[in-house]
Amino acid sequence: MVKKFEGGEQIKVCTESDLDKEFEPVERKDVGKCSLEKAREILRENFYGKETIKVALGFDVPESAIPAIPFSAQDLEKAKQLGEMLVLRVSVDARGNPMTMHRMNEIMAGRMSEQEGKLLYSQAAYNNSALQNDCWYKNEAFFSSESLKTEWKLVSKEFVPNSTDKEYVGQTKVLRDYLKGINALTPQEIAECSDKILAQIAELMKTDWKEAAKQLVELGVNKNHRRRPVEILYDWILRFKNRQERGVLEGNYDWSCALSSYGVVVYVGYFVSRGACVAYWEPGHGDYIGVGSSR
Repeated sequence: MVKKFEGGEQIKVCTESDLDKEFEPVERKDVGKCSLEKAREILRENFYGKETIKVALGFDVPESAIPAIPFSAQDLEKAKQLGEMLVLRVSVDARGNPMTMHRMNEIMAGRMSEQEGKLLYSQAAYNNSALQNDCWYKNEAFFSSESLKTEWKLVSKEFVPNSTDKEYVGQTKVLRDYLKGINALTPQEIAECSDKILAQIAELMKTDWKEAAKQLVELGVNKNHRRRPVEILYDWILRFKNRQERGVLEGNYDWSCALSSYGVVVYVGYFVSRGACVAYWEPGHGDYIGVGSSR
């Protein structure tokens, strides 16, 4: 349904019957995997499914658009021990708009109470999704056009141990060793992230840090197991709006696997009432910057 408002602006408004049309049906392969009910039973407050999306973002996700959980009950028991949360991410909202950082900011501008504050520090004002004129990232692809995928992910609630206050190469090595220790890496991801290769990239940083940054974010361990800025923001919104927990990112940053148009690595964090910061750094040393794992 399309409504036309004064001034000629057209806005698409979805009724409940429209929802199945906006979300793409997905093929479900439940054999050998865990049911939604069992996953919820195992992870309890660390299960973030369609109900938590409704609470946080205000729209329903039809059952036909929810993929099968790609983890077994045994996997989820292990995730519980590791302090991970299982998150359902969706690629579009109920109007069919891609779930970008830009779109989430629009949605949350009207869903954050005055006490909760702003979602992003660069918002011009509380309860207003418009960004300040000097906001450096408003035209960056990672903010304006890069969207979520519809998928289930296991995400760590805390930083990978010993991952803060390190340069990106050292942090990548810590992430690799942690994920290898819980059997979460493929042989290819391990092979392309050997100590020798990381040492070569570290040497490259001395002469061409932009090329080094590009090579680092393309490593499977980073591309597949660090979160993109849009994922960091989405995961935080679900947790905060459902549990009122700001978590480890209240006073720290998560170093993503995304590059800005200038070639620096983007990080997101400091989720306080004044709004979260979206910033960047060369892949050198960074204080208060850790990394959460995603698998």
